[in-house]
Amino acid sequence: MNLKRKWLYIILSSVFLCLLLLTVNNFIMKEQKENSTEFPALYTVKYTEYKERQWDKFKIYVPYVEKLGDQDLEMTINDVLKKEAVTWLMDDNIFSKGYQSKKPLVKCQSNQILSIELSYRSVGGRFTSFVNQFITIDMQTGRKITYKELIKNERKLINLLRDGQTVFSDGTIYDNNQKESDDYIRKRMGKMSEDDIEDLLNQCMLSQENVSLYDEGLGKPTVGTRTDFFVSEDAFTITYVEGTYHYYASIGLEKLEKEGVINMDYF
Repeated sequence: MNLKRKWLYIILSSVFLCLLLLTVNNFIMKEQKENSTEFPALYTVKYTEYKERQWDKFKIYVPYVEKLGDQDLEMTINDVLKKEAVTWLMDDNIFSKGYQSKKPLVKCQSNQILSIELSYRSVGGRFTSFVNQFITIDMQTGRKITYKELIKNERKLINLLRDGQTVFSDGTIYDNNQKESDDYIRKRMGKMSEDDIEDLLNQCMLSQENVSLYDEGLGKPTVGTRTDFFVSEDAFTITYVEGTYHYYASIGLEKLEKEGVINMDYF
C-alpha cells in the first residue's frame, strides 16, 4: 500500500510540475509578445502602368505595395507613391521630349522604410540621358520621409563627404570597378568646398513645386539635374548630376549613427 502511495505521489508531482512549467512558458511568451514591437508582415512591392489622355500612347510605371496587413496604411502609402510618381509630369508632356518611363527599382524594403527609384530615359537625339527621382516612405505612418527629417546634423554630413574616407560610390564610374569608382567619388567630394556640398544638399529639400521640369533659364534645378537622396539597407546616398553623368556618394548607416548625423528612429 505504501508503495502504491509512493508511486501515486510521484505521478501527481510529475503532472503538477509539467503543468507549472507549461504555465510559466506561456506567460513568458505572452510577455515577450506584448513587449516586442509589432510590424506589419513584410509586404510586396509591384508596379502598374499609368497614363493620362494627353500622353497619347506613352505610359509610366507607378509603384504600389500590397499584402501589408493594414488596408488603410496600404492605401495611404499607395496614394503617396502615385502622387510622387505622377504629379511632376502633369503640367507638361515629358514624353513629347523623347522620354520613356523605366520600371521602378527598389533601393530599400524593410518594415520601417521603403525607398524607390523612378527613372525616365531619353530615347531621342544623339545622346542618352536619364531623369531619376527617388521616393522614401515611412512604412509605419505612410508619410514621405524628407531630407530634413532624416538628417539631424548636416554640418557633420558635409564634413564626412568632404573628408571622403568613409564615402563610397555605386561602383559604375569605372566599368563596375568598385575601388576605382570609390577613389574617384572621394576625390570629387574632397575638391568641393563646404558651400558647394551645402548647395547640393539644399536641393534634397526642394519640393516638386520648386523644381522645373526643363531648364527655363531661371537658374532653378530641374528634375533631371537636382540632387536627391535615397536609403539602402546599410547606407544613405545622395545623387547629383554634372554634365550628363549621375554621381552617387554613399556613407554607411553605422558611421552616420556613430557621428550623430542620421535619425535612426526610421531604422
